[in-house]
Amino acid sequence: MSKFSVMMRLARTLGPTLAIAVAKYGPQIRQIIKENPEAFDRITKQFSKVARARSEQNSPGGFARRCEVLREQVTYLYASANSAEVARQASAWRKEIEAIERAVPLLDAMGRRQRLVEKRKLEQRIDELSAKILEASLVDDIEDAEFTDSPEDFPNA
Repeated sequence: MSKFSVMMRLARTLGPTLAIAVAKYGPQIRQIIKENPEAFDRITKQFSKVARARSEQNSPGGFARRCEVLREQVTYLYASANSAEVARQASAWRKEIEAIERAVPLLDAMGRRQRLVEKRKLEQRIDELSAKILEASLVDDIEDAEFTDSPEDFPNA
């Protein structure tokens, strides 16, 4: 199985929005696979980390683990932002993650039926947020990989 296929399969498990983004940036991703395998490995590692946290969601502390992984992604995205808009968006996502983290303990105080409904809403919110964050990270990583400095970029050096 090719590296791109592995990434596409990971993206599909994380949601249709991310799968569409991976398909959209397919040519750039394939170029990164050829020219910058370290960057590709970093992207795949991010996707895998989020997928693992998603699969552990129903375990005790699963929501907290997912939020922690997303917070790491947002922090990385904020630190490596190539524009003020990306930094602003990462900051907004960070606030949204914090709001989810504050809502999780309230689930224990709810009745069984209401808890199930609210838990599904939180899961959907985290899934949507996760897809947006990973798509932005993917775009940022593609931009970073395309603009890596090579010796021929500096002929007078």
